[in-house]
Amino acid sequence: MVYVMRKILLTLNRPGQLNAVTVQMVEEIIAAYRYFDTDESSDYNRIRTSILGGRATLAIHNCTKPTIMAINGPTVGFGIALALPATIRVACASSKISFSFSRRGLVLEACSSFFLPRLVGMSRALHLVTAGATYTMSDPLLSNLFSEVLPTPEETIASTLRIAGEIAKGTSTASMKVMRDLIVLMSHDGVEGVNSFIQKRDPEFKGTMSRNAPVGWPWWETVQVASNAKL
Repeated sequence: MVYVMRKILLTLNRPGQLNAVTVQMVEEIIAAYRYFDTDESSDYNRIRTSILGGRATLAIHNCTKPTIMAINGPTVGFGIALALPATIRVACASSKISFSFSRRGLVLEACSSFFLPRLVGMSRALHLVTAGATYTMSDPLLSNLFSEVLPTPEETIASTLRIAGEIAKGTSTASMKVMRDLIVLMSHDGVEGVNSFIQKRDPEFKGTMSRNAPVGWPWWETVQVASNAKL
């Protein structure tokens, strides 16, 4: 049997309320990703949280299939947090982004404190969440957050579907999932290795497996392989 990865378009559908997220919508997102993640070897339940928003973002992150997220308008708070675990993010040039938690007396939610610094860097992440302001797509603080910025909503959706089609047609689901986890769960020495390469200097590896192993390592269960048989 040949398995062909499909493209599935999941759309938030409250246009009258600018897609403001409700509890029901979050539950439906979680249910949708359980459906998408048909690979029985998935580690969907490896990380658990009782917070509904966190469950939604982890469902996206832990899914064995890639998510290409299209943003076509104002995206604030939980809305932008929901986009962070996506594999690829594409946005319309007229969109506006705000991590407005500090202006509402709230804190970062839906695992955004984990994903945001890894996407834009610690300095920009702190700026975005401390100021809590609204930013246009041309703002340099958002420059690392989106792979493409398109002129119109129609072009944004078209580009998203094009990328999804290319991925579905010519890539391995298994290799994509493993590589994504390796990138997100980069070790201390992995960060130093990348920085030293960029800065054209010799790396100073100081990490140890006891102190600096990647988050989630080891991801396997120890199996006793020694034979008890006597010769």
